[in-house]
Amino acid sequence: MSKSKKDKQAEKAPVAVPAVAAEQKPAIEVSGPVAPQGAIALHVGDEEMFTLYENTIQANIGGFMVVGLALKLIKDEQLHKVKYKELSFEEYCRERWDLSDKHAYRLIDAYTCVDKLGKELSPIGETRFPTNESQVRPLMALEPDEQVKAWRKVLKACKGKPITAIEVQEVVSKLLGKPANEKAAQPKTSLKIVEQRLVKIGELVTKALEEDESKLTVPALKQLLVKIQELIGAKK
Repeated sequence: MSKSKKDKQAEKAPVAVPAVAAEQKPAIEVSGPVAPQGAIALHVGDEEMFTLYENTIQANIGGFMVVGLALKLIKDEQLHKVKYKELSFEEYCRERWDLSDKHAYRLIDAYTCVDKLGKELSPIGETRFPTNESQVRPLMALEPDEQVKAWRKVLKACKGKPITAIEVQEVVSKLLGKPANEKAAQPKTSLKIVEQRLVKIGELVTKALEEDESKLTVPALKQLLVKIQELIGAKK
């Protein structure tokens, strides 16, 4: 005998939404390395699930783990179609939450990364995990297994002191074989130098405009343009 829609909904597997640090006061708490207090199982329909996840984002917009998972679940199940049928997931994030595509996926990736760190490190007693998305961001340059390796190194380097995004970036840069404070190939021109060049260009233009028109020949104008080109660094 076929099961009714209601029976099928009742058999849906529970979905857990993680909590973050206590000061963020998330609306939903679940099991795992981030929140060992327990979990709330969901056995409701898509519309109710969508509303719950949206409320989670609204209440924890600063908590990257909770928001990252809620966004992931909405994306994976396309739950935003309940109320935003014409929008893609990326359009939904922009219109509903003012989140760029890049940042929305960054939050999802950050949740996925920390979730893996929790599963890999909790059994061996490692209890410190990223507390904000900026700490996770450098890890995104690595493969998942390398992320775990990098975080172990971060924990070792930061034993007894706060973990910052800078420490994480230094560890990741070493694993990638790059200088921690890698600079651009071309040094940036200081604001003072730019201002001096603009003043010089202004003087050249003013002088040219004060010249007798008979002296403003094509060669003279060309020479003026060459000088300006040299000042703005466009001449090779």
